[in-house]
Amino acid sequence: MRIESLIRITGGVLLNIPSVDSINDIKISPNKIQRENLFIDVNTDEKERNEALNNGAYAILTSSIPHITDEEIAWISVENLNQAIIKLTRYYTTDKNFKFIPLSLVQYKLAKCIQIETKAKVLSIQPKDALIEILKAEHNQLFFVINSDFIAKIDPSLTPVKTKIEATKTLESGIFHSSFVFNDKFINNIKLSPFFIPYLCSLIDCFDS
Repeated sequence: MRIESLIRITGGVLLNIPSVDSINDIKISPNKIQRENLFIDVNTDEKERNEALNNGAYAILTSSIPHITDEEIAWISVENLNQAIIKLTRYYTTDKNFKFIPLSLVQYKLAKCIQIETKAKVLSIQPKDALIEILKAEHNQLFFVINSDFIAKIDPSLTPVKTKIEATKTLESGIFHSSFVFNDKFINNIKLSPFFIPYLCSLIDCFDS
């Protein structure tokens, strides 16, 4: 991505006249920075910025007005770093043609415990972590997400799935184990309280569709 495009997307201000004109990846951990990366200064920490510079960062995105220690790289300041992360996430979501399925908190926790096919992933709740996962994802990825303000800003057209669907038949298994039938599937003796069966059934229905 060119520096001028990065500034336009984030609504940032370029604080200097750098020698570099583009970046090839985005990182939020200074110890993972490589040459030509953008470092997002999520902790507004001078030591982390210096570490990122030493590791080869080509640009720093921060909500502060930092002391510029290297005039060759791009120093970009934004008024609100969280908003900048949302804008970047929205850009890559559109560019890579991602699809989100918003879940309730209970559904989301259950989905994280289920082995899902590789074309579907569970996206992190934290915006900064979600951005990095989106950057790493292939085009046309499907993400299960927590229904939150962050996701609503990324894609306001989302429609949540049904929160609960009752099983076709529930068998008595115990307080912490469940057996049930749903959509012609027999789920036998899983480690899950019967209370959560309707939430799981709604996920199974979603996965089937």
